[in-house]
Amino acid sequence: MRRFFDRTLLFFFFSLILIGIIIYNSIPRHEPASMKVAAIQKGQLKQTSFDEKAFASISKGDSLIIVAADFKNFTYLVQTPKGERGFVSQDVIDNKGIIFDIKHIEGINKGDSISVNKGDTVTFLSKDKDDYFAKMKFKTADGKQGWVSIRDIVTLTGTNLLKYDWDGGDYYVSKKKFEQLYLGKTFEEVEQLYRTAKYAKAEKNGLTAEYDLRVFDKTDGKFYNPTITFNDNVSTSYELKLPSKKNPNAFFLKYLPLVSTFLDIDFFSQLISTNSFDTHFVDNESSSIFMKIFHNKVVSYIFAFFFLLAFLAFLFLLNHTISFCLFGLLRFRDRKSTRLNSSH
Repeated sequence: MRRFFDRTLLFFFFSLILIGIIIYNSIPRHEPASMKVAAIQKGQLKQTSFDEKAFASISKGDSLIIVAADFKNFTYLVQTPKGERGFVSQDVIDNKGIIFDIKHIEGINKGDSISVNKGDTVTFLSKDKDDYFAKMKFKTADGKQGWVSIRDIVTLTGTNLLKYDWDGGDYYVSKKKFEQLYLGKTFEEVEQLYRTAKYAKAEKNGLTAEYDLRVFDKTDGKFYNPTITFNDNVSTSYELKLPSKKNPNAFFLKYLPLVSTFLDIDFFSQLISTNSFDTHFVDNESSSIFMKIFHNKVVSYIFAFFFLLAFLAFLFLLNHTISFCLFGLLRFRDRKSTRLNSSH
């Protein structure tokens, strides 16, 4: 029985750690970086990091505000003086950076070799047109040139934005609550809510902005992405679009009671949602396994949390919960009495 109690105590100790991690992940992290910079060369503003078409242009010297960084695709989410927001290649803002992985370094010509050390600062020259397996042409301090994957580099500006790696996490909210919070508000007020806009385009009388939200419509049980229209800087209307044609749980959610009620609880919504930003690991090899798990999506923690609740419910149904508590108190009292007797 002593071994069983010790194992039970150890189980509850790790359960407390698990609950602490869940609470940590429930803390919203959607405040933008808001770093003011200037474009060092012209560029194109795109709706997503991998779009081919641009909806606006950036000129050399334009003042920009970096909202977040998409290190995987070598882009920054920026806002222009007109209020437009989109993704732009990082070398439009900074053409110097650090190589943190040298496994895929190549010379200019096939078969050429180039000596580069991890952590070397280089100058970026140009990026090839392959957006998925894109490579950056660079020049070292001694004038040698080569190619490196955009996933193995980070700009000097980006080293100050590692906590703002764009994760694009969706926040879940009911349609009723969405309309109450998001309509009739200024763009600045909406920005202070659950998610910052990931895309904003100038229109005749204002802006249209897209947000990483999942708006639940009880009438059909589906989740939608909203695009909000701002006229004279006030949100007046919105449009809902399905992020995917597949909605396997729509029928179930349509008739399941209290779905909207649970989604209206901020703590619950944050638990099932993911944050806008995550921490970017510049050196994946040296990053500890614990830190990688610690920054993982909250879904795994929720699963573990409900598994813990199921286990406790199982003990309760077997009427073992009270006996465990009483046994723990007796053991504690017995140990305390032993210490007192030994001291005398």
